[in-house]
Amino acid sequence: MATIKTVQAELTEKNVQRWLIKNRLDALHASSRPTTQFSVLTVSREHGAGGSRIAKAVAERMHWKLLDGELIDLLANESRSPRMLIERIDERHVSWLNSLLHGIGGTPGLTQEAYVHRIGRLIATAAEQGNVVIVGRGARFVVPREQSLSIRLTAPIEFRIAQIAAERSLSKSQARRWVARVDLERSEFQQKYFHHEATTSNQFDLVVNVAKLGEPETIQMIVETLQGIRLE
Repeated sequence: MATIKTVQAELTEKNVQRWLIKNRLDALHASSRPTTQFSVLTVSREHGAGGSRIAKAVAERMHWKLLDGELIDLLANESRSPRMLIERIDERHVSWLNSLLHGIGGTPGLTQEAYVHRIGRLIATAAEQGNVVIVGRGARFVVPREQSLSIRLTAPIEFRIAQIAAERSLSKSQARRWVARVDLERSEFQQKYFHHEATTSNQFDLVVNVAKLGEPETIQMIVETLQGIRLE
């Protein structure tokens, strides 16, 4: 019996040691990861304000997933539609009659209403999983507010025109028309499907003038806010 008790005591001691080691490793691993009070970041942006770059940088810093153009890829795979066709109506207003008669890019059965519904479902699923940065596509109105940090990235029109002219090798007048068109399309899309003005600041938790603050500083501020670091 003494031998059995000794073996049991040794096993118990080993289990305790394993438990202590596991707790220490878990604590060490947790301390090495960014802590956050939010599980989702939604990014609304004016065209040319650097929204996609900033969202990508934040996702990398937080070690989170990024859903931007990836949403189009997911929808293309799900609906078995060419990506280029979905891109044509992504965050754009399409008249109900044209959508009904022709579908997306002539694809029967995939109207813009179906596109919005499916994109919304993909966003909701990603938000449930957490640790994700979602760019545009009305995510602000799909993800529960208490679960997410919603930001709006803005910049003066001349700054945005210069950015787009450089990115797309356009003249200043061409870039001005491009920016105006994209801003209008996104605004109409949001009004039609989410009944909100994109420029209404009180619907966001944080509004940042990227031209004023700078991209690196904007990225740092967003990361610190996600991590729960109090901004001075």
